[in-house]
Amino acid sequence: MKLTRGRGIASILYAALYAACRKTSTPRTLRDIAKAGNVRKGDLATAYRTMVKSLDLRLDPFDPVEFVTKVCSIIKVSEITRRHALDLLLRAEDKGFSTGKNPMSLVAAAVYLATCLSNEKKTQIEIAKACGVSNVSVRNLARQFREKLGFEQKS
Repeated sequence: MKLTRGRGIASILYAALYAACRKTSTPRTLRDIAKAGNVRKGDLATAYRTMVKSLDLRLDPFDPVEFVTKVCSIIKVSEITRRHALDLLLRAEDKGFSTGKNPMSLVAAAVYLATCLSNEKKTQIEIAKACGVSNVSVRNLARQFREKLGFEQKS
């Protein structure tokens, strides 16, 4: 289908890898694939969009729950914190709050609130860095979690 015209073969190859990860529900972000393949994230995203459009692929978006274990292991938090984060994400999905939001930002906010709930000392910046999002996203979504889900933070 001549998808490589004007694009590097590497970006098409890694776009196919990302599509395979999406198809098999393997939790990998575009940033993860770009870093592993040593290609620019923008080139990878463009190649992926072209591939999806040209091949008429129907891929479901990632479920944020799939990333919780990965993030919790990166920042080294307890199993209880991981379970709190999963519970928060599932409650957000039930209330329709998570629709249209970046899955990694949702995970970051849920993990941050879970660390607050279980009295583990992790900063928004640490969690944001592990998720690859900004700490402003974590702060804003954490505030929305508190408002929409009635989350009460322990002092």
